[in-house]
Amino acid sequence: MKIVLKKYEINIFVVLLLASMISKLLLNPTIWIVTIICCFLYFMLFKSSKPIFIGVLSKEFLFFCGFGIAVLSTLLYQWNFKYIAEISINIMLVLLGYYMEYAFGDRYLKAGIRIICILLSVVCIFGIIEYMTKVNYFDKITVGDLVGYKNERIYGPFRHPIIYANCMLFALIGWVCLFKKSMFQTFMILLIICNIILTGSRSSWIGLLFLCLITMYRIYRSKKLKIKKTTFILYLILIPIGLWIFYKLGLISYVFDRTEVALSYNRDYQRTATIFYIVRNFFNGSIDNILIGNGSHAAAEMMLKVKFEWDNFNTTDNLYISDLYNYGLIYIAIILYYFAKTIKKFINNKMDELELMLEAVLISFFCVFFFYEPFVHYPVTTLFFISFGALLYKWRTITQMDE
Repeated sequence: MKIVLKKYEINIFVVLLLASMISKLLLNPTIWIVTIICCFLYFMLFKSSKPIFIGVLSKEFLFFCGFGIAVLSTLLYQWNFKYIAEISINIMLVLLGYYMEYAFGDRYLKAGIRIICILLSVVCIFGIIEYMTKVNYFDKITVGDLVGYKNERIYGPFRHPIIYANCMLFALIGWVCLFKKSMFQTFMILLIICNIILTGSRSSWIGLLFLCLITMYRIYRSKKLKIKKTTFILYLILIPIGLWIFYKLGLISYVFDRTEVALSYNRDYQRTATIFYIVRNFFNGSIDNILIGNGSHAAAEMMLKVKFEWDNFNTTDNLYISDLYNYGLIYIAIILYYFAKTIKKFINNKMDELELMLEAVLISFFCVFFFYEPFVHYPVTTLFFISFGALLYKWRTITQMDE
């Protein structure tokens, strides 16, 4: 039975994202963490009609096994209260997403996502202004050093272009899936796509392209989804024109260069050398380290001790490689299982628009995560884990209905 929402209760998803954006601007996670804990305690103390969280652990046992391995390896090899707290925050976000969908249903979560999409669309307007004027007005309230993309790539309030583009993928998918078709919707979609291009984030472009390919396959597989002949002809005209424009602007080679850096072995590239160094050290470890890893942040701390091209470069720029070293083969197997499951569910989706939207978000995010480590960035962490938690509940209820 769904819990009735009181008039004074605002959307928790929106509050969490705003808190994460403020914390990102201030380079201080305090506001974000306090907000998460308060929301979590609020649900636990005032909205829990039964021990739902115990039920989550039993019904989504495999998913939480992954978190259990992360905690275990950190306790055994990398004991640090801060690292345990980071994992705990991620668990809370998953549970909050799960419980929001359980307690309030699709309507509540859709409302929150729509508000978030509108807020991010407003940010897109500032993105266009930033590109035209070469001035980022969010810098005036930003604390600390910037990443050095001024006058080159837009980054809005997120301090880095890839974080900006990753969050805009969420907004783009939300506008496509949860808003009524209209000229205004089309305008907002084009505005967001324009911002994603202006970030220069090839990783996000690849994530969007991968999602488009999966969507095309889904349409091809589905008997219920039919495209009108005029729409099909329009696509046949626009896609080659779009590819030609990308080619003329040099964007296609720009994307291929990013993929080559991530996949090829070349010690001239900091990231490539880092990946091979991490993988080699991982498989040279003991059997227990191979299975459950070396603990949270172990890869980052090891990278601080070596130099390939840049000093103090403590990231592999690849979530899966870092998590392989940090949490081991079992953890990575669980993550890849859910990636594959998300793609399968998306392809076979029976037109549940919220489930479709959440699956599309996770597919694009999973792909982009191949090119950087997202969970040190509070807005991306919030969007990903809340969406994953809600989707876990959607999958459970849909499975029960099918049975």
